[in-house]
Amino acid sequence: MVPRSDLVIADHGEVFLGWITQRPDGSPICVATPRVETDPAERKAFRRLVSLEGRDCARCCNCLIGRDG
Repeated sequence: MVPRSDLVIADHGEVFLGWITQRPDGSPICVATPRVETDPAERKAFRRLVSLEGRDCARCCNCLIGRDG
């Protein structure tokens, strides 16, 4: 079973892409720029960031980034 994750949209400026944190149970919380909502290139870049953290958006599919891939 894949832990449920959440996507939080936060605007921290034009160079901010996002970060990934987790709850005590290990389920991820992804924090991403609002640009991921409208720009496929930004979603792809964020998915890459997630993969560099050892996670896989395709396994989660709980948000627009996971469903996009």
